[in-house]
Amino acid sequence: MKRKNRYKKQYCSVALAAAMVLGTAQGGMVWTVQAESAEEVQESTQNSLVQNIAEDAQGSIDLDENWQFYLATRTPELATASEAVGFEFAANGVKDAGDYTTEQIIAADFDDSAWRTVDVPHDFSIEGEKVSESVDSQSYLQGGLAYYRKKFTIPASMKGTKQITVDFEGVYQNCVVYLNGKEVGAYPSGYTGFALDITDQLNYGGENVLVVKVQNMSPSGRWYTGSGIIRPVHLTIDNMARFNRNGITLSAPTLAEDYEYSQTAYLEVQADCYSDAGNSNAYMEVTVYDADGNEVAKEQTEKMAINPSTAFSLSLKERMALEIEDVQLWYPWNLGTPYLYTVKVDLYTEANGSADGYVLTDSEEFEYGFRWVEVAETVSDDPTSGGLYVNGQYTKIQGVDLHHDSGALGAASYTDAYERQFDKLMEMGVNAYRTSHCPPSKEVIEVCRRKGILVVEEAFDGWGAFSNYSKATYDFGNFFFQEVPEGWAGLKPNGYTSVPTPAVNYEGAKYTWSDWVIQEMVNRDKNEPSVIAWSIGNEVRGVGEQPQWYDVTQYDLLGVQPETMNEYTEAVRLLSDVKALDNSRYIVMGGDQERTVPEASNVWGLVNQVLDGYGLNYNTAQSVDGLISRFTAGDGTLTENGTNAFFFESESSSQTSSRGVYLDPQFSNTGINQTPGSRGGSNYDNDFASWTMSNEYGLKKDRDRKSFIGQFIWTGFDYLGEPTPYSVYPVGVASFGTIDTAGFEKDSFYLYQSQWTEDPMVHLVPQNWDEWEEGETVTVWVNTNVQSAELFLNGESLGVKSFDEKETAYGEKYYETSEPTQDDKTWGDGKNPGGYTSPSAVLDEGETNYGKLHLTWEVPYEPGTLEVKAYDAQGNEVASDSVTTSSVPYTIQTEVDKTVLSADGESLSYVECTIVDENGNMVPDASNLVKFEVEGAAAIVGVDNGQQESTELYKYGNTDSSSYSERTAYNGKVLVILKSEREAGEAVLTISSDDLKPVQIHYTVTEETEEATGADAQESAQAEVNGTAVSVDPVEITVPAGISVELPAAVRVHYTSDAGDYTLMRPVSWGELTDGTAQGTIEGVDLAATATVTEDAAMPLDVELASNPDLGEANDTFLFTDLEEGSAAAGLALATASFTGSVSNYPNNMLDGNADTTWTNAYERGESVLLPANNASRKSDYVEFYWNEAKVMNQISLSFENNRYCAVPENLIVEYWNGIDWQQVNGQTMTQEGEDAPVTLQFGAVYTDRIRVYMENGTPFTSKGNIEISEASVKLVNADRKSVV
Repeated sequence: MKRKNRYKKQYCSVALAAAMVLGTAQGGMVWTVQAESAEEVQESTQNSLVQNIAEDAQGSIDLDENWQFYLATRTPELATASEAVGFEFAANGVKDAGDYTTEQIIAADFDDSAWRTVDVPHDFSIEGEKVSESVDSQSYLQGGLAYYRKKFTIPASMKGTKQITVDFEGVYQNCVVYLNGKEVGAYPSGYTGFALDITDQLNYGGENVLVVKVQNMSPSGRWYTGSGIIRPVHLTIDNMARFNRNGITLSAPTLAEDYEYSQTAYLEVQADCYSDAGNSNAYMEVTVYDADGNEVAKEQTEKMAINPSTAFSLSLKERMALEIEDVQLWYPWNLGTPYLYTVKVDLYTEANGSADGYVLTDSEEFEYGFRWVEVAETVSDDPTSGGLYVNGQYTKIQGVDLHHDSGALGAASYTDAYERQFDKLMEMGVNAYRTSHCPPSKEVIEVCRRKGILVVEEAFDGWGAFSNYSKATYDFGNFFFQEVPEGWAGLKPNGYTSVPTPAVNYEGAKYTWSDWVIQEMVNRDKNEPSVIAWSIGNEVRGVGEQPQWYDVTQYDLLGVQPETMNEYTEAVRLLSDVKALDNSRYIVMGGDQERTVPEASNVWGLVNQVLDGYGLNYNTAQSVDGLISRFTAGDGTLTENGTNAFFFESESSSQTSSRGVYLDPQFSNTGINQTPGSRGGSNYDNDFASWTMSNEYGLKKDRDRKSFIGQFIWTGFDYLGEPTPYSVYPVGVASFGTIDTAGFEKDSFYLYQSQWTEDPMVHLVPQNWDEWEEGETVTVWVNTNVQSAELFLNGESLGVKSFDEKETAYGEKYYETSEPTQDDKTWGDGKNPGGYTSPSAVLDEGETNYGKLHLTWEVPYEPGTLEVKAYDAQGNEVASDSVTTSSVPYTIQTEVDKTVLSADGESLSYVECTIVDENGNMVPDASNLVKFEVEGAAAIVGVDNGQQESTELYKYGNTDSSSYSERTAYNGKVLVILKSEREAGEAVLTISSDDLKPVQIHYTVTEETEEATGADAQESAQAEVNGTAVSVDPVEITVPAGISVELPAAVRVHYTSDAGDYTLMRPVSWGELTDGTAQGTIEGVDLAATATVTEDAAMPLDVELASNPDLGEANDTFLFTDLEEGSAAAGLALATASFTGSVSNYPNNMLDGNADTTWTNAYERGESVLLPANNASRKSDYVEFYWNEAKVMNQISLSFENNRYCAVPENLIVEYWNGIDWQQVNGQTMTQEGEDAPVTLQFGAVYTDRIRVYMENGTPFTSKGNIEISEASVKLVNADRKSVV
């Protein structure tokens, strides 16, 4: 539904002194004006924050600007103590905290001038620091107690002539609203909107003070919730006779038949209204316009008499319905165009005795799409039956689950953020979205409507709460059976004069907040073509404590006579709430309770028989077949009154991965890297939680079953909270997504693209050709949607490989290899031991009914370019992909979605930044701290890099927006988000980092609505920065007498430019070292480099450079900035590793001086639902030691554990960072004085701040070949020292 007619807001004039204050704070401008007193400036500034509502204002008025915000505490306490903390929170909220009481804050004369001014939507949790005392489900961010104050005036002329409400689209959570010092009403749900009638509490002709108290006790959800006024706010000004809020229902109940007969649609309209006017008459007129604005239908109702303070309805139905000839249908984008009409609904009234006749008193517009959805009947033993059809066309749900956060923006709702999300998902092939596990913002649904995305909209994550347990301690379950209070100010805007009657009504029945919230969801979106089903819940873990008034016999559609409240009776209650408002869509739920097929008489069997469909969370193919057989086709065991249910995967796969991480492709179930700073899972589709399964398995399971209507993969984007790994601070992000929180695609994105899209594509895995040793075998995967591909390494073909073309039992062609898989230990038909086979697949000779969805090569590594070319059936190249070994980081390459922004304070620009070398190749392990600075008519509202493990701020300075921010790149990438200001102008974003060439992006912020997007934006966005080299840092090394040292391969060059000064590391070629001095030629620079090597006979040898006992046991520090500056620990080394197998065996354990603590790459991966356990050793790893500044060294000693699980590696190679790349040391020797003694590696001295030991396992992929190190030492020793082997 569109907002009602909107009028431009009018503000009181702003004194120049106030403009001076605001301009300096926001844009860095300096004004020269006559000085005014501090009191005058403050008064003027405060006046500028008052929103003056115009005399002729009507409809929906934005209240998003200029709220005064105060965060009282991030750790609120319950108002009263109780063991049932959740119920106590629901009953009484939290204690006052901070500098003021609630009573003080709500007073009209309270001075809030010292508070921060914010616009809403606003999420104050995302502004905070991550703290270990918080919980991982909230991404280690915190909730809190906060207040928002807004001042506005209402014309005196509106008193007695207008009905006025304040409409919140979402406040998280448990908020209380006050107006002019008095409580108006409270609302417990953070995910649905509410409106409060404030007509009688307004100060007409004067100033009004609106206060919103937000109470978010943490944890209040199993994932990140956000806190604050997270969605837009409106003031709605209506005439005395009006449409109710969400009171108009549009439908075309006979569309399928009418369209098939004559390509005509008949639109029915019902409007529920209310009148506070005197005796009068009313009628409704409805006009339909096509997408080009042409009128295609118009009808009006009969005129009817209405009485004062009366609810009334007007409708155009059946023979009065609006006829739309040659109707254009709304399709999901993969089937056609999501065509939208505009439906304008007008209410006209005539006051009795008035000479004015009928006048327009209310008007609403809707974007509306005509479509019908059907799940066909499944017939037992007929694989061609069943399936999902939209407008008669068969399709699969190619869906994703999404939580409501938008990464660095937190829970704050922005249309541009959702536009970007769904643009990326549609590129992947996504046509559907499940709103896990709450109603999303209105803006999300609008985007889905316009883009053609099917939506399953979900109401709850759980039902009810126990006195000592709920899914999250303070979640909405605590309010589930709380009654909606009589006299609540939220009733009248919805047309109620008293609390509504329950959908299942009987003597004593109560209408609760759970009834209200689910009906609020349905009422808001009942006219949306994208919404095809309502979901009443997810993974319900019990139903809470049964209220005394609850009569279980009244919630028994099947006549099974339940004895207590359970999931079946609650399903009946909630689906009845939905059907009372909308009987045109399917009603479903999702859950993990049916991984074993329930009996028809089991509570979950009963749930299946009253719902239209059930979403499965992580079911095996075997269980899917059993469920379809029993509950979809019907096996004769269903109850007499039961109905058949369809099934889909509401959460499928759930494979975890971290962008740019590649681990153990030879294992189907591998460990997660626990190295601090590098924690993460593999992109080879082989990292799972115990209950989850591979992406390829989920695709095959869905593909092979027509009656299984599709899947929603968990998840489309990574999200805040529910982190992987769990309970390991500061890992605060779930890594289940195909796209990370910053919007950077992971490799799984391209797997789905290869299965869900038709435009030719091809993708290489890994997207990193840097991290291997020369000659090491690298497993290369290719995802493509064409049959054949050819792999090249440095121009030499490594061969063509092809998929077999197979066919499902219902006639769908697909590409798959014919090779064994180890993806389902439960399937067990013997053809593919330990793996899945496709039932009744149609095969050609030599093909098997099992295989993989990717092509595989084993490639001996050599630096250079790996390229793949994909060929169609005629042998034509139709797609390609490549990855090249990178050199030293040089600059930042940007991709900008738009450079022209609307001056509305809401328009966003996403700038994706990639660290590249001078040839434009991404540097896949780059971790530069990237700095962002904007000047002009835009502000920075978020930074992110997609890393699951980070303590960095999403919002610099703990404020919603700023002119400066910073974030480290993660595996070569980082994101910055800009938001327009509300005044037109220009803006310049400068992106810089130490040792990188900066870039600048120029923006136009305009009152015009057209925006430069896509290729046009990218072409004009990044301005060339041309710098001039001005100096070179000299290389100065001191060594003991008689020690020679390798000189670095790069030097730091200083440049000056219009974008500011910067530095670059440039390759250098050194001349001969003469008398301790060498001159160097710098690549691409006219200046010369100088190196000085000074021999100091007094310089001590055998000084420990690495061992760092001050770190203590199990220290996970990986940044020197986290150590106290000048401390002993900061002057020694930190350690890292390519892989760590356990959270108790961090790399710094090698440096802590305690032989009882170790680092190891050994891991234990427990069995999953489909895969056996795995603890096989890895093929190779390295350990690395690094310092705050470069040092001279020539010896490393490592104490290896040697037992039945661990062994000394077969091969050890020392490498050091030479300023450009990892280089093997010269003259390496290895000695060991005894079997249990340290292994000592000596080599020619190097000058570096990073050194590592590459270790090859002599018995890889066994339980014996793990590597474990208790102690490490790095020294500079006498080069002539001899050790005993």
